[in-house]
Amino acid sequence: MLLNKYRCSSFLASIGLLTIFAFGQSAETGSAFNKYMSPEGGINPMSGTVALEKNLASLSAGQISVNFSLKYSGNVFKEAKTANDLAPSGLVGLGWSFGRSQIVCDCKDNAYLDDDIYYLVTADGNRYKIFEEKAWRKHFGINYNANAQEKWWVEGNPFWKVERIVGQKKLPETSDGVVWSFVLGWKITDAEGITHIYGDIDEKNTMTGPTPNATEYDLIWAQYKESNVYKPAYGLMESTLGGEPSHYPIAWNISREESLDGNYLKYNYTQVSEKLEGFFNWSGSNASTWNSEIGYTKETYLDSVSASNGAHIDFSYEYKGQGDFDGEVKDSKGDDEGFGGGTDMFKERVGRKFLSSINVF
Repeated sequence: MLLNKYRCSSFLASIGLLTIFAFGQSAETGSAFNKYMSPEGGINPMSGTVALEKNLASLSAGQISVNFSLKYSGNVFKEAKTANDLAPSGLVGLGWSFGRSQIVCDCKDNAYLDDDIYYLVTADGNRYKIFEEKAWRKHFGINYNANAQEKWWVEGNPFWKVERIVGQKKLPETSDGVVWSFVLGWKITDAEGITHIYGDIDEKNTMTGPTPNATEYDLIWAQYKESNVYKPAYGLMESTLGGEPSHYPIAWNISREESLDGNYLKYNYTQVSEKLEGFFNWSGSNASTWNSEIGYTKETYLDSVSASNGAHIDFSYEYKGQGDFDGEVKDSKGDDEGFGGGTDMFKERVGRKFLSSINVF
């Protein structure tokens, strides 16, 4: 297998992480290696590829539970030859996965809701499209009441109830009454009656100064200033000069799960944001520095999960960019995206930490 030096080092570090968990209990140390080196243990005898899974921690409260596991797939040839900013090794190294459930949006680089496409991404990495019944009926020429309440479905799950929570905001600086719409979050109730909440649905300052937890943000240009008067812009997500950007939700991580018996699991995150900044030579004036004043969500890490019965799981992370992870945080231009580095005019979501430990209480 061909691995560049950055990929190989992160892979070896992840092997060490797996070893800590896999062989930490004496009951497994005797036969753990032989257990995995068999067809039923994860080795495909026809192709030689490997698929392993190791449960790390679980949490439950009544009828509701969550399980965190470390998974490995040996089919990594393409990722090994791809730059880290396009195919990052993630939190636990090349070939390994340790995901979280979230809903993501293909926003078409604008703040217009009607052309958005949504996907539910599970912790296992499976992706399911979320589609609206109105759009489906319109596509197939079926009559639909345009004034009916919107109804959403998750691909392959016809018995789930899906609710999109939409908020609205009139930016105080604009005087023409333009109101912007955005998605605060989602509620999905599955066939067992468990409600899964995605995003910070109670956020009050989404566009003007949110407190990020489960919702991730991009920047849109919703207004600009002309002769000391604010006017509405087109809500584009591209880096635009001469305007003042606003926050705009683009992804919603799982934030809470509730069962019919009143038990719940609550998810807490830490976000790292980054501003845009550049040095420009304006036409007819001296060169000057411009910055966005506010930042987009560069990366998000799951900090902890707490249950209604008092139990909780804490996750710890360390910085990449040195030792076994040397070179992991270089962007497509070869610039260092490590912590403490300078900002630029590019929005780059490069994971700069790796999972180092899990503590269960």
